[in-house]
Amino acid sequence: RAQGDLFGSFGFFLGTPDDMPLACALSSSPIILFLFRCSLPLLCVVAVFGVWCISLLIARLHNRAPWTFNIFHNTLGQMLQTLFIAIAVLVAQPLRCYNHPNGKSSMTSFPEVLCWETSDHTWIVVCGVLIGLFFVFPFLTGSVFAVVQAPRTKDPGGHYQRWRFLLYRFRPDVWWWGIVFLFRQSAFAFSSCIPAEMSQMQIVYFAVVALLYIV
Repeated sequence: RAQGDLFGSFGFFLGTPDDMPLACALSSSPIILFLFRCSLPLLCVVAVFGVWCISLLIARLHNRAPWTFNIFHNTLGQMLQTLFIAIAVLVAQPLRCYNHPNGKSSMTSFPEVLCWETSDHTWIVVCGVLIGLFFVFPFLTGSVFAVVQAPRTKDPGGHYQRWRFLLYRFRPDVWWWGIVFLFRQSAFAFSSCIPAEMSQMQIVYFAVVALLYIV
């Protein structure tokens, strides 16, 4: 139950319908709501950095060992990896539109926003591109680099501690499987680009990605 409450709380940030609507707490503007969702990686960085600073303060006051940078890095990486698919979905969300009888289309997440016809949609698309450029792509690139460097690093202890969230779940002979996992998450996130009217295609897409991951 505790885990369900923890992950359910992220529904507030992502604006899921089962949780408190963001519009009640922030604004009814689709751009502001989408920007708030895109700020989730930054909020994670601020939260973990704040905990790190508190640990340094407590260490000074009570003569205890503080968090090291490696622990800070691993904790932040674990949080971002947990939320990766939810954040990656934001890249594809501006492209999720459904058709109206008059030939126009609206965003699935913001029905009041007409796709490719309003400035609101243009700004939301820009925000989606930016979250891809400044979070999804750098996170994937950094993870690939860390995994490639794992067997050849001169500081294996420190490297493993920094990137433990990518390496600890897999056997030493398949240390690189964390990258496959991340790319699977990315593929699942972009499944939302398939129009809602093509539900059979969405099922086939999910099945193919899942089978490729298993194989």
